[in-house]
Amino acid sequence: MVGLGRIRIHRKKEAFLLNASALVLLAGLLTACAGANTTAPTSSRDTVQRLSAIELFSAGFTQISDKYIETVPLNQLALEGVRGLSAIDPSLTVLHDGQTIRLLSAEREIARFQTPGNAAALEPSAWAGLTADVLQAARNASASVQREKTEKIYEAVFDGMLSTLDIYSRYAGRKQAERNRDRRDGFGGIGIRFRFKRDEMQVYRVLENTPAERAGLKKGDIITHVGDVPVKGLKARDIVAQLHGPIDSLVTLTVRRADEKSPRSFEIKRSLIVPNTVTSSLKDGIAFLRIRSFNHMTAERTARRVREAQEKTGGRLKGVVLDLRGNPGGLLKQAIRIADLFLKKGSIVSTRGRHQDSYQYYEADTDDIIDGRPLAVLVDGKSASAAEVLAAALQDSGRAVIIGTTSYGKGTVQTVIRLPNNGEMTLTWSRLHSPAGYIFHNLGVLPSVCTSGQDQGAAGSIRAAIKQHARTLAALDTWRRSNGESDEKRNRLREFCPPERRRKDIETEVAARLLREPALYARTVTAAPDLARAPEAGGRELSFQPPAP
Repeated sequence: MVGLGRIRIHRKKEAFLLNASALVLLAGLLTACAGANTTAPTSSRDTVQRLSAIELFSAGFTQISDKYIETVPLNQLALEGVRGLSAIDPSLTVLHDGQTIRLLSAEREIARFQTPGNAAALEPSAWAGLTADVLQAARNASASVQREKTEKIYEAVFDGMLSTLDIYSRYAGRKQAERNRDRRDGFGGIGIRFRFKRDEMQVYRVLENTPAERAGLKKGDIITHVGDVPVKGLKARDIVAQLHGPIDSLVTLTVRRADEKSPRSFEIKRSLIVPNTVTSSLKDGIAFLRIRSFNHMTAERTARRVREAQEKTGGRLKGVVLDLRGNPGGLLKQAIRIADLFLKKGSIVSTRGRHQDSYQYYEADTDDIIDGRPLAVLVDGKSASAAEVLAAALQDSGRAVIIGTTSYGKGTVQTVIRLPNNGEMTLTWSRLHSPAGYIFHNLGVLPSVCTSGQDQGAAGSIRAAIKQHARTLAALDTWRRSNGESDEKRNRLREFCPPERRRKDIETEVAARLLREPALYARTVTAAPDLARAPEAGGRELSFQPPAP
């Protein structure tokens, strides 16, 4: 786990090829380690379920104990985990007296367990065994738990377990985790967006540079079959499952086109589809780039859009606007790479947590892609995590003017851990520090041109920013020295330019005017502070999760 490779824990799914008697013996040995169990498995199927649960919960307890930003006792995790079963059956109650865990159904005790003691109390596997035993007892006693799918039960336990942590630490079951990975890493597909029109599957967008575009699919095409499967009557997720598949595999579509009498067939080879998060436009020599989130291709696509704008203007680009309004975050590595596109040197961000690998320092080391031309960044109250990293890096270096409202203030880093069931657990494991040294969390980034509550247009916003420039510099200085402040004091700082969700054109109009008028731009860009160099450390890619709704 060195360099900028994503932190991810991979474990191959173990195959249990033991006979029934060996499984029961193994289960008995594990039970003995965990303490007295009044509801031992009664069949080989129960034993296999229990062993799978132990493997999963042991991985979860181990990762939380090792990587979470704060120390969390194993007994607390286990207790809250089994209490999560009440989400499936509200009549289930778990009581703990320090030495014993009692499982009740409608206030009647149905099982009792001894908690791990002495050295076993420090072993994740011991608490995993206890959690699996409580789960089995709940299955035996509750029809609701018995009917529920195993993945839903795991979800209830992990939700209970992670509820003791912070709102950004969460669990995703196998199917949701697969969708999450698709958004981050891409998936094998053909590159279309579709909707239902009069109960028919209609293509409403063909993504550029994808197999669908190369094959000749068009907006408005009606897809009647995917392979031999008629799509009429299928749910959207079932159609998506048919369209997705291994990279380089073939899929055949039957398509009806409005101006043609007979349907036509398309044989398309699937390729890696990474959702596009960057759109751009060019107006009066200024490139406007909207970055909706950060996935594996965001930095590359940002660089491509900037170069395209430079070519279209014949090398006379006046400046670039990065619109991060509403951007909830994504991959840290991508925010770092985009900052590096516009910086020649200097700090970008540092991270610090409890685990030794969480101490990281990132520094710019490439040329400025636009050779020092003016740069503006738009943020609002929904710009979070990776978006804040990018904005702060460009602000603290004196490289860009920040326009908008105070950002969200989500300054923690999450690592995504793949679990034995192919689900994933997202854990907060470090805090972000801007180049100036302040902690983003519950604070955010302060713009130098504040548009909170503004509806007076670009000229009025710029006049107001220039008028209160001295106050803004003083607020920014206080902002950068705010580490260790209480949340109450941080909230008072945020009131200087209250966070808002901004969707109007005022911010883009302000940016365009500042970039066209160098004198105005110079008066609104805040100078870089005297940055103390943080300790060198190797980089790695980490994952940011969007703030909870």
